[in-house]
Amino acid sequence: EMTIKELADELGLSKQAIRKQVSKLPPTDTLVGINRAILVKADGIRKIKAWVSTQVPTESINQVSTNIHLES
Repeated sequence: EMTIKELADELGLSKQAIRKQVSKLPPTDTLVGINRAILVKADGIRKIKAWVSTQVPTESINQVSTNIHLES
């Protein structure tokens, strides 16, 4: 189990991005821990990591955009 912050830190994403994906998970993939922190269970972590692996990194998009601008 991991908190949203721990998962965000591990994946190099914002807590907001992780929170958005967590909200799409079935309730069985999360639980509420101490201090009302949302904990993502192993199945949920796998699903979020699979989602992350399908995303195009923002840095790549920004770099392409910068290169196009510089070449114009």
